[in-house]
Amino acid sequence: MLNLLFKNRLTPLNFYFLLVFGCISQPLLARNLPMESKVDLIEIRLDTQIIKAELKDSEMTRDFISLLPLTVELADYSFTEKITYLPRKLLTRNSSSGIVPEIGDITYYAPWGNIAIFYQPFSYSSGLFKLGKITHGLEYLQFTSPKHAVIELIQRND
Repeated sequence: MLNLLFKNRLTPLNFYFLLVFGCISQPLLARNLPMESKVDLIEIRLDTQIIKAELKDSEMTRDFISLLPLTVELADYSFTEKITYLPRKLLTRNSSSGIVPEIGDITYYAPWGNIAIFYQPFSYSSGLFKLGKITHGLEYLQFTSPKHAVIELIQRND
């Protein structure tokens, strides 16, 4: 069709086809472009060690962010995860029923109302929801006795 433009043969019918093609192709092309996802960044400070993580955009994550900053005690659970209890339960509507957590996942376990940060693999858990993923400092979770931690938002992406 573009050849018609260059040969000065743009008839009303050809113009119509170009118009329709342009309207159809633009949305199709836009679908193939990578979309920037909204992520919020947090830090978990354990004494002088800093763990960094990205939180995914969800209603539950926004509810978690509303509690920050938090000073908590991280305790080991089953040599698999570090857990801490929140001051209140998070909103869980419009969320899946559970996940298989991966190493580095920051999750919320709705039945107990706690945050669980996985440093070992684990199986599917009903009521477990992913909030985000550790991007730096996973090795700092290799402790056995409970530790005080400060969790705070360092970057909000609206």
